[in-house]
Amino acid sequence: MINAAIIGLGRWGRNLVDSVQGRSDVLRFIAGAVRDTAKSHDYAREKGFPLYNSYEKALADPKVDAIVLATPHTQHAAQIVATARARKLVF
Repeated sequence: MINAAIIGLGRWGRNLVDSVQGRSDVLRFIAGAVRDTAKSHDYAREKGFPLYNSYEKALADPKVDAIVLATPHTQHAAQIVATARARKLVF
């Protein structure tokens, strides 16, 4: 099982979580990261994972094997490099 963190819980991030959580034998979300945790707190609790208020905190979580990006494309390059440096998978 790959334990992943979802980065960004807007429309696309929630779509990704809804498509996988409780339905996959390969991937599950065990954490999320958003700038404003108040907006996504109830959703994350319903899906069974804690929220971090920064991408870096999700990267530092030793239980997280992979990062799934649902952030603006302009942020992806830096986030992919940081994820690779943390020796985690990235999608």
